[in-house]
Amino acid sequence: MAKHTVICVYCGQKFDANIEPYVKVKNRYAHKKCADDKIPKEEKDKARLEEYLKQLYGEELLDQKLMLQVEKYHNDYGYTYSGMIGTLKFFYEIKKNPIDKDRNTLGIIPWVYRDAQLYYSGLKTALLLNKDKNINDYIPKEKDFQIKAPKRRTKTKSRFNFLDKEGEE
Repeated sequence: MAKHTVICVYCGQKFDANIEPYVKVKNRYAHKKCADDKIPKEEKDKARLEEYLKQLYGEELLDQKLMLQVEKYHNDYGYTYSGMIGTLKFFYEIKKNPIDKDRNTLGIIPWVYRDAQLYYSGLKTALLLNKDKNINDYIPKEKDFQIKAPKRRTKTKSRFNFLDKEGEE
């Protein structure tokens, strides 16, 4: 294989693209490690959201309408990309709601975003509070209780006699 020598956008070093792992950044090359260090968290979260949406709806390419909706929620509502991923996972995986594959919209996000936020913050709080605790300390000890068998009450038939009633009067 012929050498394909390129220059990394971030560190400026020359490397062979056929040998070392690389990523393309705006039609230029970069070491994969350099790109992972330099790419902002927000862009990584956006890429993760796109991958999750592809997997969720079972598509190779996402609709432009879907991506415009993602940008609208991010810019207008201030939702983070990781928050949208968490909301969708909360709604579809944790709450087990059906995926409406024929619609391909994210209209549920504004309705569920706050609930998902509360759920994940509760999980984080529980983990922080219980990280130093041992589960074996909280296993209750077994106690044996003896319960007496109930006594059976037998019903006696009341014997009613017309003659007895007449005699009393």
